[in-house]
Amino acid sequence: MSATRLLAVSCAVFLGACGSSSNGADTDGETDTEGTADTGPSTDPTAVTADTQGATSEDTSADSSEGTSTDPTSPTDPTGDTDPTGSTDSETGDDPGAPQIPKLQGECPEFVLGVGDNPTDLAFPVGAGSRNALVWHDPAQGGGGPLVFFFHGGGGNPDDATATVTDDAIAAVVESGGMVIAPFPDPSAGTEWFLVTGGAQNDMVMMDSMVACAVEEGGVDPYRIHGVGFSAGGLHVGMSSILRSSYMASTVVYSGGVYSGAASQTPDATPSSLIFHGGASDNVGGVSFSGAAQGYYNVITERGGEAIICDHGTGHGYPDNEIDVWRRRDAYNFLVDHPFGVAPHPYQGGLPQWLPPYCDG
Repeated sequence: MSATRLLAVSCAVFLGACGSSSNGADTDGETDTEGTADTGPSTDPTAVTADTQGATSEDTSADSSEGTSTDPTSPTDPTGDTDPTGSTDSETGDDPGAPQIPKLQGECPEFVLGVGDNPTDLAFPVGAGSRNALVWHDPAQGGGGPLVFFFHGGGGNPDDATATVTDDAIAAVVESGGMVIAPFPDPSAGTEWFLVTGGAQNDMVMMDSMVACAVEEGGVDPYRIHGVGFSAGGLHVGMSSILRSSYMASTVVYSGGVYSGAASQTPDATPSSLIFHGGASDNVGGVSFSGAAQGYYNVITERGGEAIICDHGTGHGYPDNEIDVWRRRDAYNFLVDHPFGVAPHPYQGGLPQWLPPYCDG
């Protein structure tokens, strides 16, 4: 049985088995809103090699790259350099060049005011169809800020971004001229996001379109494209940051990571990541999320990137918010400190005090 088929079968078997830990009540007013239908690969996350080169033959959803007149994965260099790949002889991420922004796939949505409890629900052109997302953005700020993707866990919703990224961090992104994009999953993915159960590229084509529109029409900083995800969303963020290391600067992952040796689109670029997991008990339906987190840490550090791994020891969920120790909103500091191609590594002289004591670089 192929690795992709094995993953799909395993996730089907365990659908509905994954839940959050009991640490959902945040002391600063935030609430964990992730659902309980969260799944992931049931194999060794450091050993499986999934097909990450294209959509599966059974994939017929509208966000496939088929039917579009452009190649959404062909990068364009926002700096105008003549070498569109930005490649060098380095394989450590030390000289990634400029971020490679994908081509527009069609007419972008109009980015209008969406803040606080009232983000806008926008449809982005994706292949021959479209995909929707909640978007927090204020065009009156004039652009120039980061783009932060949020991918929720199984049974969750895009508006869980307010609890995971946090209201405070979202407000900071918007006020700086950036935007937060929280996509809706394609029901045909089965387990929220396609990369959770195999190698179909549908959600990657979706991200490419959203990045292109956010940069070209929304004016976000191409050097500040980030991802935040929990569980199934954390697996997607981990895998996608490697597959799209050509533009992903840094990530924050809660109980997520990688489960295969995904091939980088740009070997010279390596994302940075702040990676949380719940220790040995962060295992749901036979899925070792702590293993996926460690695998992600290994991939980044072996390629010369900066990764911080944090074992909060409370199982499958978020680390507790603790006075004078940790607040989930603090994670946004990591994204601020890690734009695309940052060098030298910001924390090579020591970890910042806002990180909880159970984190290691």
